[in-house]
Amino acid sequence: MRNDPTLYEPKGRFASKFCDVVSIDHYDQFVELMGDFAAAYTGWPNDTLDIILMNSTHAFTATNTLKSNISANEIPTNNGYTQGAEVLASVTSSQPAAGVWMLDAADASWTASGGPIPSSGDCTDAVIYDETLTTPLDGLMFDIDFGQAETAGDGTDFIVSFNANGICRIT
Repeated sequence: MRNDPTLYEPKGRFASKFCDVVSIDHYDQFVELMGDFAAAYTGWPNDTLDIILMNSTHAFTATNTLKSNISANEIPTNNGYTQGAEVLASVTSSQPAAGVWMLDAADASWTASGGPIPSSGDCTDAVIYDETLTTPLDGLMFDIDFGQAETAGDGTDFIVSFNANGICRIT
C-alpha cells in the first residue's frame, strides 16, 4: 500500500540542498515486521536500523523483503560513503498521542571527501532496514524517494534529515 496515510504519515526531507522528500514508502513486510502495536513500540529502539543510499537504477518494489534484493543498486563505496550502511543513531519509538505510534531517529549524513557522493552516477533514494532481524535477514522497512537525482560535492554533507514528526507515524 503505497502512501496509505491511514497506515502512516511520512514526514521528512532530504538535505544536500534541503530538497523536500517526494515520498517515504513502506515495504509490504513492514506491517508484518511491526507485529502488534506494543511490540513495535518497545522493540525497535533496541534494534540496529541502517540507512543506505541508492543509485538511479533503484526502483521501489513494495514486495521486496531483504536488503539483498536491492543491494546491487546501492551507490559505490567512495569519497566518504561506505556501502553496507550508516547506522541510524538515537532511534526512538514513542506514543505521542493515544492510538498513535511514532518512529524517529537522528539525521543521517555523509561528508564527501576527495570527490562527490555518489562518486559516479546519481542518488535518488535512501532505504532504511532492520539489521538486527535474522528472520527475515536485514528486513526492509522504508524507501525514501528524493524525487530527483542528488549529489553532494567534495566537502559537502549529504544529509537525510527527518522531520520533527518522525520518520513515520502509525495510527
